[in-house]
Order: sequence, then structure tokens, then C-alpha cells
Amino acid sequence: EIFSGFNRLTQILASSYPYNFITEADRLLKMVQNHNDLIVQKKTKAQQMKAISKIDVMIEELIKLFDIYTLDLDKRNKFLYALRSARKKIPHTTSIKQIDMVLCNTEDMYDDFIEELKEE
Repeated sequence: EIFSGFNRLTQILASSYPYNFITEADRLLKMVQNHNDLIVQKKTKAQQMKAISKIDVMIEELIKLFDIYTLDLDKRNKFLYALRSARKKIPHTTSIKQIDMVLCNTEDMYDDFIEELKEE
């Protein structure tokens, strides 16, 4: 039904006189938009879960590195707090772009932490 509604909407838009179909187009647009919103919500939720998993792996790897590199407790807590704070932001993001931005910043921060660990 959604696909046929989308096709009909495309036909109306391509029509040389679409003005006679404004009411139908409005109804079809709302139907297609509702379906699109559900798809976006599902994809956003899936991306959030993927990002959280990636950050969890970073946290686990960092904890393992703390066993190899001796680090004072304050710095260790600072690193973990920053990663855990980034993880907490993910469920509050509303778009895939926001999720990707938080994840990218977290990955950069993680890389900086690794470099700092190696310098100690």
C-alpha cells in the first residue's frame, strides 16, 4: 500500500496539472511520511545500539590497557568517565548524523587516550 501510494504521489507531482489532486496528494504524503518516520526510528535505534556496542568495546580495551600501562588513578578515572559519558549521550541522540558525530568524537578521544597511555 505504501509503495503504491508513493508511486501515485510521484505521478501527481509529475502531472502537468497537479492542482486538482492536492487533497489526494496531501493524504498520500501523510501516509508515506508516517511509514518513513517508522523506518527512520528503527534505523536510528539500530545505529544507537551499534554505537553503544562500539563504545563498550573501547571501554573494555582501555581497561585491559590499564593492566599493561601503569597509570595514576585520577587519569584512569578521567579516561573512563569521558568514554562512559559519551556512551550516555547516545540514547539521547535523535538522528543517525548525531550518533555518528558522537561516535566519531569518542573514537578520536579514545585514540588520544591510547597515545597518552603509550607516552606515560
